[in-house]
Amino acid sequence: MSYQVIHVQKLKGSAIGGVEIHSEREREGVSHTNPDIDWSRTELNYQLHEPALHARGTYARRIDDRLREAGITRVRKDAVKLCGVVISSDREFFSQLSAEQQREFFQRSYDFMAARYGKENILSAVVHMDETTPHMHLYLVPITPDNRLCCKEIFDKRGLAALHDEFYRDVSKAYGLERGEGADKGKRREHFDTQEFKAYTAAIEEKQEQLVEARQTLSNAREELHGIEAAYNTQKTFVAHCEAISDPSNAYPDWVQEKKHIFGEPTVTMPKEKWEAFHVVSQAHDGVSAAVQMLDAAMSDFKRSTATESIISELKSQVQQLKSENTQLKSKNSQLQEERDQFERFFKRAVRDTDREVTKGRTAVLNDMCYIADRLPAAARKIFHEELNKLRAESARRAQVQPKRSRNDLEI
Repeated sequence: MSYQVIHVQKLKGSAIGGVEIHSEREREGVSHTNPDIDWSRTELNYQLHEPALHARGTYARRIDDRLREAGITRVRKDAVKLCGVVISSDREFFSQLSAEQQREFFQRSYDFMAARYGKENILSAVVHMDETTPHMHLYLVPITPDNRLCCKEIFDKRGLAALHDEFYRDVSKAYGLERGEGADKGKRREHFDTQEFKAYTAAIEEKQEQLVEARQTLSNAREELHGIEAAYNTQKTFVAHCEAISDPSNAYPDWVQEKKHIFGEPTVTMPKEKWEAFHVVSQAHDGVSAAVQMLDAAMSDFKRSTATESIISELKSQVQQLKSENTQLKSKNSQLQEERDQFERFFKRAVRDTDREVTKGRTAVLNDMCYIADRLPAAARKIFHEELNKLRAESARRAQVQPKRSRNDLEI
């Protein structure tokens, strides 16, 4: 059973250049963040969005062009300008499709996204065939129908749920994919970043493959056991038949004669040809009995060595453990995000308070100096004001060259 995969990533200014390099493979043969790329297969990647990006400039330039087209002139520095959507499934799903069917799946996915969010807002839709599992990176500018830049409104909790539901209805269902579980009501679901998402997906796929292999081994073992049991039952029937005919008084009542003796045990007589046939059957019975005993031992060994059910149980336990670890990671991620936000608010408040105190102190010093200067002789007062103007000019120059604080300065 395969599931649809739709992963949404929100990107701000500093991250846009990096995703462009990765998506468009601009540095051939070099990737410090993704070891899964097989550069010998990169030529199999293809672009679904027209016009192609290289005819329209970089991601950053294309974003600015689209914002101007939409009449959006005021944008916050920390605004989400680009959203990345990864569309895929697992390797088992794609292994069942031909190259043409895979391209058709991604083309239908692109058409769905263009109709839902506007083709004019899409920058790029690249299908990567050079990684472990085929997938599409689609990047779009989050502009609302009334021409506002607002990722929060487009990809809020309700919007994401509707995206998954409608994508399943219009695309995935036709390919036999499952929609997957939604988030529980009242429960916040955190997103992985791209690398965490790939690592988690790869681990789940590996366990699923092991589970499939174990089930296949169990099926093969059961078929083999069925054949052995059939042969075993045949041998047992033959042994029972031999035992039934081993009693001469029952097997040959018409031609067996019993003789009693005064001394010793009674004896029987039978024709020579009957005795020879009986002797052959008796020998066959002994041989088959030994074979049945060996078969019993072999079946016991086979059942002990074919403990596939326990393997499947262990694999299911490992998959459940991965899910549990995933839940713990999400909880830890939420806690770290909250701590980061608290630190960021504290840092900004501290910087603001410090700037306010410095300004007050500077103003007080200048007032005192001006008060003193007013009581100096004219010549001395002139020299004082000239030096004061030089200090102000130097302070203004330093303020202009001083680098602005960015969000990255808050990284810890």
